[in-house]
Amino acid sequence: MPARLRNRSGAGHRRPSRCPGSTRQPHPGLPSRSHLHCEQQGGGLGAATDHRHQRHPQAIAPIRQEILGSVSGVEVADLDANGLPEVYVFITSAGSGSYGSMEGWALNKGRRSLSTIHMPELTGQAAQGYQGHDEFAVVELTLARRFPIYRPGDNNAKPTGGTRQISYKLVPGEASWQLKPVRVDTY
Repeated sequence: MPARLRNRSGAGHRRPSRCPGSTRQPHPGLPSRSHLHCEQQGGGLGAATDHRHQRHPQAIAPIRQEILGSVSGVEVADLDANGLPEVYVFITSAGSGSYGSMEGWALNKGRRSLSTIHMPELTGQAAQGYQGHDEFAVVELTLARRFPIYRPGDNNAKPTGGTRQISYKLVPGEASWQLKPVRVDTY
């Protein structure tokens, strides 16, 4: 049975639609016979990953997690270059700010379970001028988070402070994987 994400935002239940980056075909970033599936449901998220390896054809045990928002993208990568893929689901909150967040899972050795990936909150200099409108992308061996910078007095539609990009590396943590900010660029 695949891993699942479900949104409990209270939105009406509509027929699911496909999320950006999802496929029912084998995904090139996953081990052989692995699939990534993601569905949008009632303004929220229902995402599923189904990892099956040739030596271990059993699916990974389901993961269920409530989220708020809608899926803006899904990427499969191997940011730590250990030969085991991770799944990154990018979420945009409702409202004018469209604040971004990420839910992620790393395939563990033995390929029978997933560990969560934690992305820290924006703090300090990196958070100055932040008002949402995030974009996420895998760039080589980093996860990039980009957003417009707002100056005092800017309205939501016209930021004037440029753009900030934060690059994260995947590192092992005590109980889960961590995305560690390694570079902050403002342009």
